Amino acid sequence: MDTDAAPVSGTPQSSPSSPLALQLGFVLAAALWAFADTSSMSSFVSSTLTTLATLTAVALGSLYLFQDSLLYFPQVPDGAREQVMAPAALGMPGEDVVLPTPDGASLAAIFCPQADDAAAAAAHTILFFHGNAGNAGHRLPNAYHLHNLGFNVLLAEYRGYGRSTGRPSQAALEADAGLPLDWLLAQGHRIDTSRIIVFGRSLGGAVAIALAAQRQDDIAALVLENTFVSVVDMIDVVMPIFSPFKPLCSNPWRSADHMPSLTLPILFLSGLRDELVPADHMARLYDLAPLPARKRIVTFANGTHNETWLEPGYFDALAAFIRSDLPTIRAAMADSPEQSQ
Repeated sequence: MDTDAAPVSGTPQSSPSSPLALQLGFVLAAALWAFADTSSMSSFVSSTLTTLATLTAVALGSLYLFQDSLLYFPQVPDGAREQVMAPAALGMPGEDVVLPTPDGASLAAIFCPQADDAAAAAAHTILFFHGNAGNAGHRLPNAYHLHNLGFNVLLAEYRGYGRSTGRPSQAALEADAGLPLDWLLAQGHRIDTSRIIVFGRSLGGAVAIALAAQRQDDIAALVLENTFVSVVDMIDVVMPIFSPFKPLCSNPWRSADHMPSLTLPILFLSGLRDELVPADHMARLYDLAPLPARKRIVTFANGTHNETWLEPGYFDALAAFIRSDLPTIRAAMADSPEQSQ
């Protein structure tokens, strides 16, 4: 989509218990070992089965234990763990925000408020969850355009990415996602906390959906760009060789399961030439969002996975949703919740 820091003691991880499929795999390996040990087998067949059993056990165990390194790429490109661009490089106001986690890790976010205090207090604030690989600083050119539109921007960072400590996993990223939101909600003296927009691109879309499913009362709207139905579905697309082992996936990111519960306004931004996440994933997520009057989808015929935001009309569509559609939807929700569905 779109490994690194040492694990932190107490870091949220996937369940340590092996899934049923892994247990069955080892049962298969044990059966092969037992069968190979029967006295009636020739030494050649016995040796072959023993080798096959050993390779099966090693392969299944390795796939389960090291799958995080197949999914998360915080070390790409070179220097991504150490070199983080500062907003000043683009002439933007900005500040580093360090968010401690309950288990002792720290998340290094970047906040870019409007330079004028009054403008910052009146603006919408975009909580930005970026895609896989790189760090928050790599998304500052994107934040620059959002900032020029008059929005405050908080670029969230994942544990194990950029200057954040810890090790990434679905359990960890989901547990951490509320921390930048909590930080924004504590900035009521600087921003309008009723105007927080959560944005997620690719992997960040899965993080944003998971956060919205838990905290939609704290979020004015959700914006999703080129994200996926689930990582399990994506295995067939990007790593089909591992498709038989999908039951072993401990980072399934089943975004589709959350969509029917989301009743907040949602904008879907979909690049139809996405070469990584098939565009039909966005269409399926849009269909699963339950309230037609509260959702919008905008497609970009030439939009690719990482460059849809560079397409003509992209920022116009985003600004129109926030400045025009969102107030209308929110007013309808306040006046008549049933009719605004």
